Amino acid sequence: MEVLAHNKARINARYDSWCFNRGLLPAGISFIFFLYNLFTGIGVGLFWVWLGFALLTGFVALMYLDLYLRWHRAVETVSVQHEMLVIEYHKCIFKRRKEIPLSAIRKMETYTGHGGWYWGTVPETLSVTYSNSIKYNFGICMSDSRRDDLARKIMDLAQRYV
Repeated sequence: MEVLAHNKARINARYDSWCFNRGLLPAGISFIFFLYNLFTGIGVGLFWVWLGFALLTGFVALMYLDLYLRWHRAVETVSVQHEMLVIEYHKCIFKRRKEIPLSAIRKMETYTGHGGWYWGTVPETLSVTYSNSIKYNFGICMSDSRRDDLARKIMDLAQRYV
């Protein structure tokens, strides 16, 4: 196993409030509505609808909390194991491990912009394109020079296995 990068998240105040506002606040409000309807005597059918809605928003809240932990407390390890690029996150709610075959990597670029399904902006990360169209973003809290060096190392390794 060859470790290419070991990144530790650091606090960035710019990304603090959006996780709370977009995840925990709606889940808390839906839970309050669920409890209100539970104690005011709703029918059995509506009970299951509200329970499902509360569980769904609770899951969304956990996803946002996981994103918050990813940008503030996570430890990311980028390594090469058995001709695969392995990206692992620790100290998150949902432990993440992504394996990408080095022979499938087509392009590495710096990603800036919206964070996809979570409707917010994220710090600059690396975006790896593999198997012609699939993209995966990684590289938490890296300086520009370290990010460029890591991208260059990965592309050099990918060229060896093509």
